[in-house]
Amino acid sequence: SSGINAEYGSLRFDLNDLVLLHKVLYNYIPLRLPDYLNWFDGNCRLRNTHLDRRSLVSNVLPSGRGSKILENSFFYRVHSIWNNLPIELREIACVNSFKNQVEAYLWRSLMAELNSNSNSDENIDT
Repeated sequence: SSGINAEYGSLRFDLNDLVLLHKVLYNYIPLRLPDYLNWFDGNCRLRNTHLDRRSLVSNVLPSGRGSKILENSFFYRVHSIWNNLPIELREIACVNSFKNQVEAYLWRSLMAELNSNSNSDENIDT
């Protein structure tokens, strides 16, 4: 039960963060992305990448003593959550539609994860 409550809290936190980032990206609020985040331009050293035109990339990597500060900063932390959303969701311009669709997606993902964990627990017991 406490695990479900923690997952629910994490889901709400991620949803609120994603909605705020969406408002920044679609210019609904007067806040800019930090200079270290940019739209993916198609250039990548890796052969396989999940990045697309609606992905954000960072030109700084956390390292050294200040890495926790960067990793925990809003934009750095949330850009990777944003990139993990399906592109169809990231392309929704309307805030309310985006929020509703992302909330449904996050719930489906959470339920699938909980069912997967439940099934693996059953397999251990047998």
